[in-house]
Amino acid sequence: MVTCKKCNSISVKVSDLNFATVKPEGQPAAKIGHTKKEFYCHSCGEIWMFDLECERLYFEYLDLKRKTMMFVQDLRSLNKIPPPHIESHDLMRRNELAKKLVTGYKHMLDIDPGEWHELEQEALI
Repeated sequence: MVTCKKCNSISVKVSDLNFATVKPEGQPAAKIGHTKKEFYCHSCGEIWMFDLECERLYFEYLDLKRKTMMFVQDLRSLNKIPPPHIESHDLMRRNELAKKLVTGYKHMLDIDPGEWHELEQEALI
């Protein structure tokens, strides 16, 4: 869910600009290695482009979230699973990234409201 950076409206149109260029017949279409999006707010008419820094920070956050997540063990099974070692600096960096994403990039990340809620809860800690 993207919000407008000017009026904080949620009525924002997200246009994906990652379309293939025209190539001669028989050749594969060109692939773009990064996300290109354009945002348009229907309330105030503001237009802005996607920032690649936002994508880099979000993917770093997802990687740290995967590394620092604790899994629950089923006590009915007889297998003992040792808990993973979690680095404290990874947890601090994850929290720092959550704060950056919530405060600075809410107008660019097109993720569902449940993920936004998790990010906001982690940024409060």
